[in-house]
Amino acid sequence: MHALQWLYEKENKIFDAVLMLQPTSPIRNIAEIKKAIRKFKKNDLKSLISVTKMKEHPYECIKYVNKKWNYLVKNDGAKIINRQNYKKNFYFIDGSFYLAKVNFLKINKSFFSEKHTNIFILNQNWPVDIDVKDDLLIANSFIKK
Repeated sequence: MHALQWLYEKENKIFDAVLMLQPTSPIRNIAEIKKAIRKFKKNDLKSLISVTKMKEHPYECIKYVNKKWNYLVKNDGAKIINRQNYKKNFYFIDGSFYLAKVNFLKINKSFFSEKHTNIFILNQNWPVDIDVKDDLLIANSFIKK
């Protein structure tokens, strides 16, 4: 928001939307980003974020606090025998990009909200988000030398 305000005050520039590309997610497919921007414009979306399919079985994800744990996703009663049997509608916000209209950013103080954000499913099996040293090693393995 500070950058938008500065650009307006110092450069007299006004923007309709902002695309954030986090430096911690450096491995992107430019064609997919262009496709996402087209979807954003065509559908007059307020907010659009990138996601990838979860690798982990969603029913096996837990939260551990004060020496106690519980499932993040409750099993809906279906018998889950193996990893291949769970429904394939679970996604991870991978941080590859966030796209939002400036008015949306002003109101929400964020690039996304559950009620008004659409998702863009990336065709990517291994999203890279560099937060720790090991993540950097993984990212380097994806970069062609």
